Amino acid sequence: MKQTNKRLSKTKATGEAEKLLKFAEISYPAADVDSVQVEKVRYYCRQLITLITFKEQLFKKMISVAEQIPEFKIFCSVPGIGPQSAAQLLGELGDYSTL
Repeated sequence: MKQTNKRLSKTKATGEAEKLLKFAEISYPAADVDSVQVEKVRYYCRQLITLITFKEQLFKKMISVAEQIPEFKIFCSVPGIGPQSAAQLLGELGDYSTL
């Protein structure tokens, strides 16, 4: 990180991005479109999309269950804590009245 130019202007960044795009246009892919490597990448991309969708559904369910708990609104009133964080806190703490 010490060698990174921290004062990179927008103009210079745009210029560097354009250079990268030019290099990308003249470079050749390392694998054919119908190769096994490309199929693996496509498979993993589909799996990732499925997992992300599943995770979002779980968070929605967590929030809907947590909304039934009176303390949920209290946690949500704390600056920086949204519905997802409040639901996770309630899930982790459980019945915190015994603490």
